[in-house]
Formats: sequence, C-alpha cells, structure tokens
Amino acid sequence: MAMEDAAGAPATQAELNVMQNDLTLLRTELRAGFELLLSEVKNTKHDLAMEIIKTNARIDGFQDQISAMSSTMLGRIDGFMANVGKTDRAQVIADWRMTELEKRVAAIESRPS
Repeated sequence: MAMEDAAGAPATQAELNVMQNDLTLLRTELRAGFELLLSEVKNTKHDLAMEIIKTNARIDGFQDQISAMSSTMLGRIDGFMANVGKTDRAQVIADWRMTELEKRVAAIESRPS
C-alpha cells in the first residue's frame, strides 16, 4: 500500500526514508528523555530514602535524650519527695515538742507563786 501526499500523489522512497529517519530520531529522543527521567526518579528516590534514614536517626536520638531527661527528672522528683518527707517529719516533731512545751508552761503558770 503506497502513501499519498495531500495532492494525491504516492510518496516516493526518499520521502519514506526521511519519515523513517524522523521516526527513528524521535524514538531515540524519547528513549533518551525517558532514561533521563528514570535516572532523576531513581536519584530522587535515593535522596528521599537517605533523608528518611537521617530523620529516623534524629528521632532515635531524641528518644534517647527524652529517656535520659525522664530518668533525671524522676530522680530529682524522688529526691524532692524524700526532702518533703523529712521536712514533714521534722514539722510533726516540732509540733509535738511545741505542744509539750506549752503543756509545761501551762503547768508552771498554774502553780501558786
């Protein structure tokens, strides 16, 4: 089946060869563009994977820091509560002593002079 141009004349072998060369060139350009695009996608994928790995490493570091801070804070809270317990015990003892002194003073004041 012969190709015909707009005027209705059949295409010559030279015209067919030019079209064949144009199609081959177009395929080559498309293939090169596709290869370049594929390479860029692979590079982007690699870059994203590296950023994810870095982000995960930072998150792990933060978890370690938070764990260390939590341990430190719990230790300080325990120390504070121990001091509160000591202070509370000392206050109970001071209150008891004050009550005993008030009893003694009341007993001394109630004696006839």
